[in-house]
Amino acid sequence: MNVSLRNKQRPKVAILTKTLKCPPCALVRGIHLLSLDAPLVATLWLHEFSRILDLTQPTATYLSLFGAVWFIYLVDRFLDSNNKQKGKSLGLRHATLGRSPSYSLLGIASLGCANLYLVTQLPTSVFILGLKVAFLVLIYLLCYHLMPLRPWVARFKEEWMAAIFVIGVLVPVLGRSATVDRPFLILIGLFYATCLLNCRTLTFWENRSDPAFQTAPQPGSRKPAIDRLYWAYGWVAGICLLAMFLLPDAYAHAAIALSLACGGFACLHYLQPHWGLESTRALIDPVLIAGL
Repeated sequence: MNVSLRNKQRPKVAILTKTLKCPPCALVRGIHLLSLDAPLVATLWLHEFSRILDLTQPTATYLSLFGAVWFIYLVDRFLDSNNKQKGKSLGLRHATLGRSPSYSLLGIASLGCANLYLVTQLPTSVFILGLKVAFLVLIYLLCYHLMPLRPWVARFKEEWMAAIFVIGVLVPVLGRSATVDRPFLILIGLFYATCLLNCRTLTFWENRSDPAFQTAPQPGSRKPAIDRLYWAYGWVAGICLLAMFLLPDAYAHAAIALSLACGGFACLHYLQPHWGLESTRALIDPVLIAGL
């Protein structure tokens, strides 16, 4: 009797019903469930951008970026897991945080305190720029999880997320580099386009269970929505390959990595109906660093 009462009182977290039809290896699955994939992507791309600009980043910079991105993603997913109106679209990562809300909140708070110590070790210019980006993140979280403003913010959710992620990765670079040349700006634009494709692909997969969404043409286009993503993959990958020849040699490695990421998105997009949502979702972020 007491057990049944405890089960009724326990907060329910909705999980997508699709199972792992083609589960990734245990390491990738663990990284995905702990929301460590985005921090790894941010840290490795910071290293790549620093290499291009010939900047030597201290260890505290990499640790603070890793911790900040991890903290933001955990907070966002923790808020999602406690939002009943979004229950039907939540995945395994949200369920991991929602099973024990008190322990999850304690872990997130501990991570935030550790990250506060790390940011005090950063150069002053990087610290100030990081505070400005943190303010933008706070505005996004408040607007997206505040019900009256959420429909307006959710309309451009992918653009917001990609922009905040790219700016966050660039904080240690822009805080220490006085000038940024045109080739670097072009590379940043390609990086943003690739991150935006990552977000758009995830959104499409989450809505793919609706048959009308799969086949209905977008306004002003004769092609179904599913074909437009393949076109986007091809365009961005082609521009990245072209940039490999037009930009200086130091940028070639990053351009190749971005083109390979777009190719990986296309492969996962094709395999997603066969492998299942959670399997492909666990692999889409590692694709961003596969070519580095």
